[in-house]
Amino acid sequence: MTARTNGVVRPAPASVSPASSVPDFTDNVYDGVAGVRRDAAPVADTAVVLSHLWSRPTADEFQVWLQWRDSADHLFRQVCESDEYAWDELDVPELLAEYERLFVGPGPVPCPPYESYWRQDVSFDVRGSLMGPCTAELRDLYGELGLETAPASGEMPDFLPTELEALAYALASTGRFETGRVIFAGHLRHWLPPFTDAVERESRHHFYADLARVTAAWAAEVDWQIPEPAGDVAGG
Repeated sequence: MTARTNGVVRPAPASVSPASSVPDFTDNVYDGVAGVRRDAAPVADTAVVLSHLWSRPTADEFQVWLQWRDSADHLFRQVCESDEYAWDELDVPELLAEYERLFVGPGPVPCPPYESYWRQDVSFDVRGSLMGPCTAELRDLYGELGLETAPASGEMPDFLPTELEALAYALASTGRFETGRVIFAGHLRHWLPPFTDAVERESRHHFYADLARVTAAWAAEVDWQIPEPAGDVAGG
């Protein structure tokens, strides 16, 4: 994966291959040399792809999408029931306009792409707000991985592409599976369902409705295989 400027600052990990199946995380399988769980690789691969697809669709970012279209096609075919997704028919200015409307503003933002906004397992006074308890917890988790959010991005640790990128990095790194498990089971699992439901409902462009369905389907398959982290996890 190419290092990005709108997410986590880190070394580029190994190249991404299409995810052919969701691994069984109850099977404790490790590579004997690197100490990396082989069964985590497909989830890491998919998280990398989704991290890019949820990023701001600039012209440069869209070229990255096209480079990974085979990996993305594998995901979209399963949900959209088509032989090949029509990437070449997507219009970057239209995508960017819809991205800004859904996730940025100006004006009311239907689907803020931040975990804090969607967490319900927090006190009433902080529900629907940003910079909740999960923001600080994610910052600490990234620190365990030797990562930090890029200052130039202006994004918070609970920004969706950043969480997905950190998940991929953890699962692809030696001895970091537990941190990856906390990022998914303690964070992404709690807010992806309401977020993707909202995007599918609010989107005026078929791509983001499709991406929401793809992400929800992926998260649901991974969800039942990854147990909740032991102990309390900070909410929203």
